[in-house]
Amino acid sequence: MKWPDYQLCELAKRFISGGTPNTKIEEYWHGDIPWITGADFDDGEVILGRRYINQAAVDNSATNIVPQGSILIVTRTGVGKTAIAPVDIAISQDITGVIPKGKVLARYLIVAIRNKMTVILAAQRGATIKGVTRKDVENLPIPLPPPSEQRRIVEIIDQADRLRKLRADADAKAQRILPTLFLKMFGDPATNPKGWEQKTLAQTGSKVRYGLGQPPDVAIDGVPLIRATNIKHGYISKENMVYVNSNSVPSTRNAFLDADEVLVVRSGAYTGDVAQVTEEWKGSVVGYDLVITPSDKLRAEFIESYLLTPYIQKNYFVAHKSRAGQPHLNASQLENTPFYVPPKERQDKYRNMVSDLRKQNAERKNSEKRIQKMFQVILHRSFTGNLTASWRKAHMKELLQDLKRQSNCLETLK
Repeated sequence: MKWPDYQLCELAKRFISGGTPNTKIEEYWHGDIPWITGADFDDGEVILGRRYINQAAVDNSATNIVPQGSILIVTRTGVGKTAIAPVDIAISQDITGVIPKGKVLARYLIVAIRNKMTVILAAQRGATIKGVTRKDVENLPIPLPPPSEQRRIVEIIDQADRLRKLRADADAKAQRILPTLFLKMFGDPATNPKGWEQKTLAQTGSKVRYGLGQPPDVAIDGVPLIRATNIKHGYISKENMVYVNSNSVPSTRNAFLDADEVLVVRSGAYTGDVAQVTEEWKGSVVGYDLVITPSDKLRAEFIESYLLTPYIQKNYFVAHKSRAGQPHLNASQLENTPFYVPPKERQDKYRNMVSDLRKQNAERKNSEKRIQKMFQVILHRSFTGNLTASWRKAHMKELLQDLKRQSNCLETLK
């Protein structure tokens, strides 16, 4: 059965608007009442501790206090962000507070609001500051199942949140493990405590070349063009990837990448960022960046991690970047980067460990895709009244299996 729709105003006991106390009255901003704007929302939660006001600020401005447990919706400057108030909290004009009526659970209501977020986003208007009106929020259609079904939907959401947080924890732990593992195996490049042989990158026999100056013709079914924005501190991101016609790549430029080469951002805000070209990106085209082809003395995984150490990033690359108004590295500077050269056997051992971590990372990403797909199906069935007990039982088993896989990933990273 399809659950009946209600306007949000029919499910709310009260809507609360906000405002900003006078910033010129310093005493207003020394109190114990947290005050937030649309910028204080992060991944469905409110960040506290940035600004506090006193009761006089509340009494003498348009701000109001939203009770703990109420729903917060950003209606301008970040439209669509939502959270549940973790404490009694004062809000700016960016936010509308919603106090639910007794027949609807706040946790369910915020899930339903997020599910209708396309409606809110479509209502945005304004030439400079985009926003939606209080009326837009009040008229938002919300399906309302019985309280027992609301609780089941909330349980599913909580389960999905647990999975998402486990994956995020595993990603964060993996990012910490690799630099720690590098230092343990090779020592800090700043002091070279293991006494490895020292050379410049060029002296190891490794080669550095430039990428393309001008991008080739764009082609939807073309090959990836890896630009500075795709190089993300040790991996290549598909986000905003551009694809180009391989036939339009100048034959005079060695622009096609081979596996185990290393990319270094040449110019701009991300100058000095580094990523290895893995098998996945073999045959891609390099944009306006530098490419290292390692000699047989250095492994790509070692080069990537070495160049990302604080010693190189802060004490070498920064020195070059600061010499001009626009951050910039050239091939000569990269060729003269000081390196130490550990035995190949030790580099190979490190390479295998990096490969294992990357496989785990790929499994976490695949797990996230499965979770999100299942999650969307469950939500759709929930809001249309088609989430039967038997269907839920069968498919929740899949979510629990993913939860177990995430836990196993965390254990292996300890």
